[in-house]
Amino acid sequence: MSGGIAYVLDETGDFVHRANRDMVVLEPLNDVAETFNVHALHHEWSALAQAALPENLLRHDALRLQILVARHHLYTGSEPARRVLEHWREAVPKFIKIMPLDYRRALQDMQAKALAAVRHDDKKAGLAVGA
Repeated sequence: MSGGIAYVLDETGDFVHRANRDMVVLEPLNDVAETFNVHALHHEWSALAQAALPENLLRHDALRLQILVARHHLYTGSEPARRVLEHWREAVPKFIKIMPLDYRRALQDMQAKALAAVRHDDKKAGLAVGA
């Protein structure tokens, strides 16, 4: 695996023992509790599927996953996706995020550069206003 994030539904709890962790890190989803408030009923799955995906790939895992599963169900009629959506509270803790180490570093570098650029622009604007 390279160049992307994967989410695995580990229903048996043994994925951690089967994964090759030389190039990836396995971690829990980072915003599970936030999605408990987004309990979408069956007739709301279409709206959930059309929601924008969170841009920050280092945060909002559970929300991104919920949207992706809703899209998968909408476009394919997938029975497993339906079960996950219907039993979200029980299913979401069983998901594991698989993050390639190089990809994480690249995302962190991009975020650091973007933050530095914003700080630079803010500092520049502050000097111009104060002059």
